[in-house]
Amino acid sequence: MRVPASQVLCTIGTPCTLSAVGSTETHRALVTRSPLAIGFAAYDAGLVAFDLARSTAAEPCFVHASGELAGEPVSIQTIEATWGARLRSSMGIRRLSRERLAPHLLTDIAAPLPHDLEEGGLRRLAGLTFSEVRHSPLMDLFGLFDDDPRLQPSLQSQLFLYGGLGALAALPAPLATLLPDPERFRVVAACAFPGMDSHAQMTLGMQPKHETVPDKKNDKLAYRLASSLSTHGPSLLSTVLAPAFNLSRVRRNPDLLGRLRGAHSAMRRVPQAPLVSSAACASALVSFCDAAASALLQYPGHASAQMFLWTAADAALLPDARILEGFGIAAMMSQEKLDQMNAGRPLDEQRSVAECLAPFDLDAQGTVVGHAGSGVIVTTLEFALRNFRHHFIDCRFRTERRDGRKGAFRRRGLRRRKLEHRGVSHGARSPRLRGAGLRASRRPRHGNSHELAYGSGGHACGTAGGSGVRGLRGALAANDGRGAQGRGGRALHG
Repeated sequence: MRVPASQVLCTIGTPCTLSAVGSTETHRALVTRSPLAIGFAAYDAGLVAFDLARSTAAEPCFVHASGELAGEPVSIQTIEATWGARLRSSMGIRRLSRERLAPHLLTDIAAPLPHDLEEGGLRRLAGLTFSEVRHSPLMDLFGLFDDDPRLQPSLQSQLFLYGGLGALAALPAPLATLLPDPERFRVVAACAFPGMDSHAQMTLGMQPKHETVPDKKNDKLAYRLASSLSTHGPSLLSTVLAPAFNLSRVRRNPDLLGRLRGAHSAMRRVPQAPLVSSAACASALVSFCDAAASALLQYPGHASAQMFLWTAADAALLPDARILEGFGIAAMMSQEKLDQMNAGRPLDEQRSVAECLAPFDLDAQGTVVGHAGSGVIVTTLEFALRNFRHHFIDCRFRTERRDGRKGAFRRRGLRRRKLEHRGVSHGARSPRLRGAGLRASRRPRHGNSHELAYGSGGHACGTAGGSGVRGLRGALAANDGRGAQGRGGRALHG
């Protein structure tokens, strides 16, 4: 039975991920044993930046990020000699310091984010610090991105934002031009745990009279409560993509909300409500199946999503890693198990802490809990072929069995002719220009080494060197004149 293209789902663009080893670029370089891995790791740590004018996807040019040598080229050999040992010690599976563990825990092996990404570095990498948001088209949202650790988005929410905004920024064209109807877009999110990383902030009072710290910082709108919810990160993504209306202006002039009405639909011109699923280790798969059923359903009156942002994030090790005891010591990897595994082995055959996770070989003795986030754009093959013919498309579709029952999702890669568009080879992975966060070159998926036009008129991910939110605005494009225009031009989607 032939499956129509409208019933086939595929991924488009570049997945954006962050894990214990670092960003997508760092992970790919490590897997392929590329010497550039240490350079990408240094970028994740904020030690180096990219010379966008001289970089290509295959050969990025690293420069010093700060200090007297800021902007000066730095070689891979220098990065290795200066920071190599320090960077490797703070990447991957590793032992946690006792300060980060509850006193009664029996294991200290886990996989938190690398470098300083859990102490403010992730917001730097994503371009979502208070100052950057305050001086961007997203200025109406600056209150949601307070630099105070008690009021800022939780780490899980930051991971949702990093993965989701990075995937959107890697689209080959502005989102508003690809999908003029914002009500056909949806954020789909998965998490194994709720926002447990922010629970420690809940021990402080939210009102000045009950605050237990000297500065009496109060929480007028219960930001701490919002951050403790697993829906906070996906909701922030939808909020970033929706039009902005100043509440006081709307109170004075309620007719402003009429701009949300479209000319050809009864739906409001805002993204659909986020779909959030929590199903332990199967959360990502469950969320995808839920979203796929909704996107492929054809029923009168049903507004199916033509594109959805599939994200996942977890940061359950915070604040004191006590989540580890919930799995039981028998299920977790520990230093004791690692020592028993290496006992009697030659030195060159012993496993290090970074290599202690071995689920598919004879050394399998336990699992490891870590922090990570990801995001990728999913759409139907029909929509993809109409808008992304120059891309490599990863397809998933249901097959019909001879007995009439539905078969499993099958995966097939469709190789499309590579076309040039504004100097960017879309046969390669699109560059992700992280202006803080959305400004790094991506290595090509298939080994192409074409020169990449960084920041070409909002293409790929917007203005290079600007803040992440400004780069995002270039990627998604400003209002096209048909949708709602809020203060500061923040109608980023339609």
